[in-house]
Amino acid sequence: PPHRGRWRGYTIVCAASGPSLNQADIARITDWQKAGPSCAVIVANTTFRAFPDADALFAMDRQWWEAHEAEVSRTFRGQRFSTNNLPEKFRSTYLAPPFDGYGNSGAGCIALALAGDAARVLMVGFDCQHTGGQAHWHGNHPRGLTNAAQIPKWPALFKRLREAHPNAIIYNASRVTALDVFPRIPLEDALL
Repeated sequence: PPHRGRWRGYTIVCAASGPSLNQADIARITDWQKAGPSCAVIVANTTFRAFPDADALFAMDRQWWEAHEAEVSRTFRGQRFSTNNLPEKFRSTYLAPPFDGYGNSGAGCIALALAGDAARVLMVGFDCQHTGGQAHWHGNHPRGLTNAAQIPKWPALFKRLREAHPNAIIYNASRVTALDVFPRIPLEDALL
């Protein structure tokens, strides 16, 4: 598979779309990615807008790809991955079973990093709650797409991911988060 061993020994920032992801953190992560030879970024869904030079984009939902593929093609330079066997027009790499995206694109980013043999994963934008009444840092998705409607189910999905990878080094550096399955670390300390 194209992801196996791809990030062996790397530190990977997995950036989800939680409302706590802010411009200062985006700039800090972008500078970190450019400075380090073993630094990579994997983004979930619409967070590709914040990181056009990310190494990879993971998005599960066909409806999301239908709404965003043209913009992704114009602006995003990394590789695209999905657990949805999408038509050729979406130009994403299908991650077939036994790869497990855990039913959540943020969790899928982490699973992709681990499948690529990352040494360490840092999570940002994994609020897993409505922060300040918002579902995403980028505002609501367009009509026809859900806006974090499955939030109550997400903690169990991340718990299952943790149980499947008990020895993986995963830190939650999100500014705000409802998840308690990964140790917390300030982003400033995580990117040293």
